[in-house]
Amino acid sequence: MKMKKLLALALSAIMVVSMLTACGGGSKSGSLDLSEVKDTVAEAGVSVKVSSNNELTSAVRAVASVLKQNNTFDSQTAIDEIQKRITTKPGSNVIETATAIVLSDAEIRAGDDGSEYGLGFINTPEGVAAGVIIMMDRLVSASGYTGDIMYSASATTVEADNGTLYWVIGVKVTVDMN
Repeated sequence: MKMKKLLALALSAIMVVSMLTACGGGSKSGSLDLSEVKDTVAEAGVSVKVSSNNELTSAVRAVASVLKQNNTFDSQTAIDEIQKRITTKPGSNVIETATAIVLSDAEIRAGDDGSEYGLGFINTPEGVAAGVIIMMDRLVSASGYTGDIMYSASATTVEADNGTLYWVIGVKVTVDMN
């Protein structure tokens, strides 16, 4: 039950970030520079483990494919789709959840103030991912979870039928309760 409350709170927070930050960047490669995400999180004074994760990368690509297929580019659809792909396995002592945010490249390049997350001006996909990790970490910490906590981040770009370039940015948290 506690995990469901944490998840609901995390999703609400991610939607707030999506609506308020219209931020994040312009790496034209269509993927995140994970060392930049780690550096940005560390510069905000947050000490967490951040790594790549093949399951998350596959899920983000699958979400982008669904968005493209439906020509619908919104964060709620992305969250619903990524959570179909990344969930805690029944009976496991490892809790996993993920979220996603969808922003156009123009929104990301326009940037926004990230001071709420201990960050400066956010105008890169890496900055958006760092902000989501920081927010998720605050929620995980507030929930009282202990154990080995790992965050993963991944992103890809997808082009809408009208030519608009969108970023699909996914963040996963894994809490090993062992």
